[in-house]
Amino acid sequence: TYASYCGCPAERRRKKAPSFPRQHAVGPYVHGSTRLAKQPRLAVLARPDMHQLASGEPLEFLSGRRAVSHSAAYMAAAAALVAAAVGVWGLLTSRPQRPSTPWAAAGLTAAQLAEEPITAAAAATLAGAPQSVAIVGGGPSGLALALALARRGWTNIKVFDKRPPPPSPDDQEVWGDPTRHYMIGISGRGQRSLRRLGAMEAIDANSVVVRARIDWGPTSGPTLEDGRLTDRSEEKGYLTKVIQRDRLAAVLHQLVVTHHSDRVQLCYEDEVTNITFPEDSTGAELHFANRLEHYDFVVGADGVGSAVRTAMEREDDVEVQRYVDDNIRLYKTIPLHLPEGWRKDINYSTRTSSDLNLDALPTPEGPHIGVLLFRPGCKIMEGQVKDAASARAMLDEQFPMFSHAVRDEDLQAFAEKPPSNLPRFRSVWPRINREAAAVCLVGDNIHTVKPYFGLGVNSAFEDVCILTDCLAACGEDPVKGAEEYSRHRAKDAHTLVRLSRSFDRPGKLGTLQFVGPIILDTLFNKALPWLFAPNTLRLLQNPDATFTGVARRKRWDRLLQAALIFTVLGALAWGTGLLLTRLAASLHVFWTWWGV
Repeated sequence: TYASYCGCPAERRRKKAPSFPRQHAVGPYVHGSTRLAKQPRLAVLARPDMHQLASGEPLEFLSGRRAVSHSAAYMAAAAALVAAAVGVWGLLTSRPQRPSTPWAAAGLTAAQLAEEPITAAAAATLAGAPQSVAIVGGGPSGLALALALARRGWTNIKVFDKRPPPPSPDDQEVWGDPTRHYMIGISGRGQRSLRRLGAMEAIDANSVVVRARIDWGPTSGPTLEDGRLTDRSEEKGYLTKVIQRDRLAAVLHQLVVTHHSDRVQLCYEDEVTNITFPEDSTGAELHFANRLEHYDFVVGADGVGSAVRTAMEREDDVEVQRYVDDNIRLYKTIPLHLPEGWRKDINYSTRTSSDLNLDALPTPEGPHIGVLLFRPGCKIMEGQVKDAASARAMLDEQFPMFSHAVRDEDLQAFAEKPPSNLPRFRSVWPRINREAAAVCLVGDNIHTVKPYFGLGVNSAFEDVCILTDCLAACGEDPVKGAEEYSRHRAKDAHTLVRLSRSFDRPGKLGTLQFVGPIILDTLFNKALPWLFAPNTLRLLQNPDATFTGVARRKRWDRLLQAALIFTVLGALAWGTGLLLTRLAASLHVFWTWWGV
């Protein structure tokens, strides 16, 4: 108890103003001074109650330093208890693991199910499968679904796509032209799903491994040694496989044709113009330019401009959330023929002060494919780059580390090529199927994201496997299977879009919102790895983590981080205030002693 009596009128009225000799030496700790005067003064830090001052009992004085240390210890102990309690609760309730799947009842855990190959169902089970299946969209997700259903033993499956069929994945004349293709990375999430489909071996034969990344910042030098190497392959537990997007579709197309042509019919250059839903059927009617066909089970895998999703939205079956793109980026691709000494298994990336970004991924044929990102209205790209000479000048100024890797014959095509648009964020919520009907959506139909972190196509392969698992768990019944699929995947797909968009906010504030949490998570994870999870990007690279689980875990991490930060700041403020008070008391003692 800190007591400072300076002739307080209230104390005089209560006749409790103490009077002491000039010096004290009572109790184990002595610190204080008084003087006899008309206004008696006392400046002490004491443990007992104030009645001891009047009763004459011995006082046990406590120094300011010990008081501060005791208070800090109490505050630290309280902070540790709060942090431990909240942390354990968060760990127990928000681990980013997969929820129980329909197959859990069959004795399979989520991890076992994720590695379980998709195989043929029993003949008795296949009796519940639909008689006709239509997959609208012949891209990677549509072909992957056709492959999965055929492996389950389904028949009469048709895949419709308005584009021509892809070339052979072995056609070197096509894939050897690096100016025509966009590269994508197959992460652990996608690789796990493709292994279940029996497609990973063919993907390996037509892709290249990326082991690490080298970055140049706006202030970095122009040489290879000036780049910063980052290799997290051991932390991730897998090696990213890079392949041309169209080549990925070509590999899946070849697998379907080679192994399941008796069950799957691929209908290219056959566009579905509209879809209607008869009241007396759980299926749907597909409208073409010159015919109408009915199917018992319809899956929309036709990407951003989906005819299936449009029809479902028109019937109020689903709600499409279209986000405003307030950080629009355009891109152009350019081949990079890197010289000797540059590793071929590296993702090269450059950020400039002019807001031009260049990322380059390798191809199986040798050259890297560079993707140059810029904003609409960019003076450099839209105002200065008009021909080969101006394109070379731009590369020399903005990307000197890559300019020597671009051939003269590629510069003119790069200057003349119109820029392409990145997709806009879009999600389907709260369901991704038609209620009480055999109609559902997969892939970009339900989670359209920008391809910055390789989440789009890898999540599409997950959609396919989850839908197949739900159908198997429901006895191949398409209505029940689609309902179960929506229950397990709709929220996860919506969360994927929200997380991806949070990484793409505009301006300096957006950069701070992206970089700040990563730095904060990294610091806390290194200091207390048993309590705090890695940053969001690293969690998303974990194939075992669901997107909903990642978001929930990060919310708990933010709450716990805030609790610890404010507790520490509060303890510092408390200790600082106590020290200042003690200093003021000491000065008062000094003034009193010397009669100032």
